[in-house]
Amino acid sequence: MNALHPLIAVGLLALPSPAQEPTPPKTDTTLVDSILGELGELEAPVEYGSQDSFIGIHGFFDLVYRNGENQNAGFDLHHANLLLDVAVSQDADARIEFEWEHGGNAVETDQIYLDYHPFANNTSFLMGRFYTPFGVERRVWYPPVSKTVTRPLVFREVVPGNWYETGAMVVWKDQDKDPMFQVEAALTNGLGASLDTNPRTARQSTDNNQGLMFSGRAGMEIDAVGGGFSWASGNYDGDDQNAFRYLGVDVGIELEVASLNAEWVSSTVDTPLAPGGSFDRDGWYVQVYCPVLKEEQEFGLFTRFDRVDPDSRVADANDRNATSLGLRWVPSSQVTFKMEYQKVNPTAQGNWPGQDLFALQVVLDF
Repeated sequence: MNALHPLIAVGLLALPSPAQEPTPPKTDTTLVDSILGELGELEAPVEYGSQDSFIGIHGFFDLVYRNGENQNAGFDLHHANLLLDVAVSQDADARIEFEWEHGGNAVETDQIYLDYHPFANNTSFLMGRFYTPFGVERRVWYPPVSKTVTRPLVFREVVPGNWYETGAMVVWKDQDKDPMFQVEAALTNGLGASLDTNPRTARQSTDNNQGLMFSGRAGMEIDAVGGGFSWASGNYDGDDQNAFRYLGVDVGIELEVASLNAEWVSSTVDTPLAPGGSFDRDGWYVQVYCPVLKEEQEFGLFTRFDRVDPDSRVADANDRNATSLGLRWVPSSQVTFKMEYQKVNPTAQGNWPGQDLFALQVVLDF
């Protein structure tokens, strides 16, 4: 509540106490609001920052032990993420997400955006850096939420990992009805010059050309079943001559006894060096999680089937299938333990080195 002016406060204290409690008069709310508004102007000026803001702090880190075939074994402080959620006002929120990977060897600001929703709760406008609205794996990759230790191959080698972009996005949800519809559409800088060799390093903070990327997802949920399709397109080279296109389809089923998630992604990259002027990347995954215990503790089993072809021009050990099996134990809401074994099989003929993997993970969520 606004503080009273010191002179008014002194005057009130000087009044004699009545002999008996008088009947309270009917309050004129308009007059009270007017007086409080004038008194508020007498307060000391507020420095930079909204006095009505509320800041929520959240974060997690995960320690992973990996022992891979023909790979070095050891521990990795894979992620340490800090998220700041700011309730600026009734129609504006903000999020800032810092990420330290591999013990701090890589430091990034994954997200920093304003979420403005002035018209209705089902429509938001995001401005800043945010995750590209492509697919649904972006919503569940966080280690405290993810059922597995590793991420699907297609979201590491076709989609550039945590695909952050800088620009503007609109999100519309018709969440009060069944089925529930959602549409996300974004206009951003897009991917950069290294896309034809490494999608992950093609993420950029400032645009390297005159073009922009248009991306989005349209989805629907009916009871326990949901699905949608995603798209993204733009030019990645400095001369705006070479284009890229992404297309994705996702399906999810949430039941009491199990959950199923599946996604398929295809990408076309134009380059004069490729036969026909372009090449394709594609992949898919199907993941099933079965909770065995769901009371005070959660314990579940998971399996995932992956396939990826990161370059249609060549057939090598990177064209592969993978089958993952594992356990997930959540003894409390802040701690999660996982174990995963991944069997990898190259789909192309050749005497390729093995890539099988055993991994343990502990996650602290705060």
